[in-house]
Amino acid sequence: MEKVWFYVAILATASSLVIGFVDKWEGVLSYFLLSGLAWGVFLIKRGLRIKLDQSAN
Repeated sequence: MEKVWFYVAILATASSLVIGFVDKWEGVLSYFLLSGLAWGVFLIKRGLRIKLDQSAN
């Protein structure tokens, strides 16, 4: 699932940038908040995986 969230975050960031360029950066904050949320979920899942791997050893 970690890779899925990584790809979702990349896609959300790319689409936010495209929408930002098209709309001349007016009213695009919500798109960047959604891409930030996707990055947050990815980083939390990654951190938990690393922490669990370390505690298992």
